Amino acid sequence: MNKKNKRIIIIVVLSLLLLTIIALLIRLKNDSAVFNEPTEVVSSGAAQFLSEQEKLDMGINTEDPVQIFRDASGDNIVYKIIKTDSDIVADPSSVMPINPPQQLPISE
Repeated sequence: MNKKNKRIIIIVVLSLLLLTIIALLIRLKNDSAVFNEPTEVVSSGAAQFLSEQEKLDMGINTEDPVQIFRDASGDNIVYKIIKTDSDIVADPSSVMPINPPQQLPISE
């Protein structure tokens, strides 16, 4: 190959790399705007719990008390099943997600 062809190939590869980086940065900027929006939690001072009807609608046992955190618009953002009074929390960020047990593949 002559020098002219090598230069064209290098320019094309660098241009594609630059366009890929720009596209990823734009996508990352748009995604982070969605996930990093602060959610204002409405705190009335007392813990709020799901009503019997809300539990029925969600398929949750009506015997279990379920603490709920809502945002300013009234949308539910965090649920926590309460087993003892010490499980009641004031800060929704302290509620850890429940991870179902992972089933490992059985090797035979």
